Amino acid sequence: MIKNKRVLILGGAGFIGFHLAQKLSSNNKITIVDNLFKIKKKDYQLTKLLKKKNIKFYKKDIRKINSKNFPKNFHYIFDCAAIVGVKRVIDKSYFSLEQNIQLTLNAVNIAKKQKKLKKIIFFSSSEVYDGGGKYYNIKYPVKEKNPITMSDIYEKRTVYMSSKILGEVLYINSGLPFTINRLHNIYGPRMGYSHVIPESIKKLHLPQKTIKVFSPSHSRTFCYYKDAVDIILKLAVSKKAAKKIFNVGNQKPEIKIKNLITVIMKVLKMKKKIIFIKDKHNSPLRRCPNMKLTNQIIGKLKFTKIEDGIKKTFDYYINK
Repeated sequence: MIKNKRVLILGGAGFIGFHLAQKLSSNNKITIVDNLFKIKKKDYQLTKLLKKKNIKFYKKDIRKINSKNFPKNFHYIFDCAAIVGVKRVIDKSYFSLEQNIQLTLNAVNIAKKQKKLKKIIFFSSSEVYDGGGKYYNIKYPVKEKNPITMSDIYEKRTVYMSSKILGEVLYINSGLPFTINRLHNIYGPRMGYSHVIPESIKKLHLPQKTIKVFSPSHSRTFCYYKDAVDIILKLAVSKKAAKKIFNVGNQKPEIKIKNLITVIMKVLKMKKKIIFIKDKHNSPLRRCPNMKLTNQIIGKLKFTKIEDGIKKTFDYYINK
């Protein structure tokens, strides 16, 4: 665990960034930089966190930070700032690509100015495996060493994948002490509604008797945010994880979306008529990380059962 260190979290008001800041806030000095693009304004959880004396918050566009004038005493940097969400990326494809590339470039510039940097951690995505899944029949659970293949570059969804692949290449060639995390379907409180579990919870809670669900035959594994944060932090402090790429997620159980909806309804004790619709954004048919390499570094973790994670996520949104 990181203790008594100065930690910079770029995008620290977002989903994983916030939970990292919260976890580390008990025994570190934290600086959060975020322009609040995603959440628009400080919510009650962020407001409460920022009241701690050991946390500094800068509402800034990370792309516009002058790395020469920025503090140079950070031990760890978490680069988790990005434009995310399928709908947002598709609706504003060029904007999303430009923003994500510039965010990563300036994060690298900030890191290069640091005098005591132990490691910078880059948040990549399972999306980078999509091309291999579509065109080369890669084996699942997918390993980190699997060759990276682009999806059709005319598809607007490919923008997000492209920015993450480029981000990985930038860090690999930066000369910095880095670890790259490829996140696989992390879910939980405070992640917004544009993801299958909170979106389904929201739909089930509406008065309509019928709800629509996309991509019923697609399959995923899901990782509760607390488990993901534990993995990220253990990799961050491990010297064996330096300059390497790791999957962050839960290897099992892999579940089809149509079966996931059944599980959610059972956990929430709700029942509605489901109309299944084919996905219109050409999303990956499967997402399932091989966690062998990650486990070799951090040991095996006990993951939160999906039923328990769904219940905790529901409790957060219903009491929000």
